[in-house]
Amino acid sequence: LFIHWKGSSDEILRSFNALITINSSVWFECFAFDKRAFCFGIGAFTNQGVCDEISNINDLNLKIQKCKKDNFAVDKKMAKNREFFTCKYSNASAEGSIYD
Repeated sequence: LFIHWKGSSDEILRSFNALITINSSVWFECFAFDKRAFCFGIGAFTNQGVCDEISNINDLNLKIQKCKKDNFAVDKKMAKNREFFTCKYSNASAEGSIYD
């Protein structure tokens, strides 16, 4: 589903239960709205436990079905990972210390 939206990203995120993205930084904005993010690709989120990392379309379908049961709520572990990631990210240098 592709949506052409003529508003800000915060308006979009407020109106959806979850986000599906391919290597976009908007997944990071999901943190502010306590929204679940399904991310294809490799990025700063990789192996951080801050989003649902998706490897293929079948994987996406399985994870969506699982998360749908909880209305796409961000669980406690993911929320804690996001808090840690945000603190670490805010202190990261241009050299990429976020991965240390």
